[in-house]
Amino acid sequence: MADAALEMIRKPASFTGNLCIDEVVLREAGVRDFAKYALTKGIKDEDMELDGFLGEADHARVHMLRAQHKARL
Repeated sequence: MADAALEMIRKPASFTGNLCIDEVVLREAGVRDFAKYALTKGIKDEDMELDGFLGEADHARVHMLRAQHKARL
């Protein structure tokens, strides 16, 4: 979460008040290796659990970003 918070702090003041998902913030900032964030060593990005409080639109956005990353590999 600290890495995502740092990325959010770097944004302009007009960004204030947004609800953000750590993974989305980091992926949009160019982070591609999420192994260090996984609780289970060796787990693939697509197998990482999403927060249960996220709505369908947020889940879809995370899955889209994951797919884009996978396509670039």
